Amino acid sequence: MINKPEYLEKLDKSFVKKYLVFPYDFDEQTKTLKIASDSAEKKYLADNLSIYFNYPYKFEIFDKDLLDKEIDNYYLSRITEPQDNIDGKIEQSSNSENGNNAELEITSEIKKKDLLYNVNVEEPIIKLVNKLLIDALVNSATDIHIEPLEEKVLVRYRLNGVLYTKNVISKTQQPAISSRIKILANLDISETRLPQDGSFQVAFAGRRIDFRVSTIPLNFGERIVLRVLDKSKFLLKLENLELSDQNYLLLKKIIASPNGIVLVTGPTGSGKTTTLYALLSALKDGKKNIITIEDPIEYQISEINQIQVKPEIGLTFAAGLRSILRQDPDIIMVGEIRDEETMSIAIRASLTGHLVFSTLHTNDAVSAIARLYDMGLKPYLISSSLICVIAQRLAKILCPRCKTDDKEGYKKIKALNLNLSDNLKFYKSTGCAYCKNTGIIKRRGIFEIVIIDSKIREMILQKRSADDIRKYCITNGVSFLKDAALELLKNGEISVDEIISLLSVENEI
Repeated sequence: MINKPEYLEKLDKSFVKKYLVFPYDFDEQTKTLKIASDSAEKKYLADNLSIYFNYPYKFEIFDKDLLDKEIDNYYLSRITEPQDNIDGKIEQSSNSENGNNAELEITSEIKKKDLLYNVNVEEPIIKLVNKLLIDALVNSATDIHIEPLEEKVLVRYRLNGVLYTKNVISKTQQPAISSRIKILANLDISETRLPQDGSFQVAFAGRRIDFRVSTIPLNFGERIVLRVLDKSKFLLKLENLELSDQNYLLLKKIIASPNGIVLVTGPTGSGKTTTLYALLSALKDGKKNIITIEDPIEYQISEINQIQVKPEIGLTFAAGLRSILRQDPDIIMVGEIRDEETMSIAIRASLTGHLVFSTLHTNDAVSAIARLYDMGLKPYLISSSLICVIAQRLAKILCPRCKTDDKEGYKKIKALNLNLSDNLKFYKSTGCAYCKNTGIIKRRGIFEIVIIDSKIREMILQKRSADDIRKYCITNGVSFLKDAALELLKNGEISVDEIISLLSVENEI
């Protein structure tokens, strides 16, 4: 039956056996491929194989048992079976108990897409991409970076906020890896000149995992970043934020407010969304109408109505917020305040009896007030609506099993003038199997909570500087980010390098 077996060299046996679609012959005179299958419904697969081999084809239907037998005979007759190894260095996960037996289950929608498009990607590439995803999940990575260089491709995972190179892959596999990920994310595999964004879901170890995919064109190929969103690890309770007793009580008091604006500030990746979701979850009681508008919706939360921003059709934060106000909300969350228009609508909402939560990108809590001035908002509107500002960071906690004395600690921290005790011990970490050789066991939030009391309202009305408001906060016993970071340093939980990094971002050194 088989006349030109070389046409099967590009197709792995598992694909041919699974779908029973078989390019069994080639007519040299007409340059036509003959493709057999057991069902007329699989003609679309033959269409894709025709595109793949770049030849026209003739479609024929054979008895299923006969076809299955011919396929087995062909592969048995081959001198060597297709190689199952992957051309590239794949590091074994330190958690071999989970890693070796782990499997990804693609959703049914993706399986349908695979039927249509997997002919464009060889089976080893599917296995390689699956291994990259599984390795990231087993190692609790938050992001996967696939970075094309001139002669190789780097795969880096972000673990506890830091990027680590995990794999080096052959440059020849780069286009196929890109195509495989685009197929999963429902992106255009033929478009390599423009950035694209998409997403897909997998089931892994009984959990549902979402991946957000972003591609950008570089001079050596497409760079791909996958954000890993593991709902099972997402903290939705205030108790899980590891707040100090003082800060926990402050937040409980704030969310009991009937109206006003609560702002959460910090740089990108500082955990603002986690804090917002924890605050909203604490407010769920079945008696309130809670609506959010986000970009993107990172996690679906039951009993909360969530809107995805779609600026291409005019659904901006401002437009969505206006519509939310007509939905009889009790509590509103705006993913980010980006302009004066959105903030003005949020203020109006708070003044008409709504509790509003949102985020800003500022270095500390007090600076948020100055940012609102810069947006052109009137001081009396800020004073009458703002009830609390929360600033936060994520501090990298040292691995307790491999941390060692940092004898250079005092020398490195001397420039900070922190008035630390002479007998204080400093630590650093070297990395071990327990922390996956990162030296970091987790990240922990540190917080600065400023309640807008009557004195601060008066200072806002007078348009006093951030420094003046900050001095008042000091006299009023506010615990700043620096204080929280110092507490972790004194307890030996973070390194000197980490506190220098935290305070540098805060612009306090």
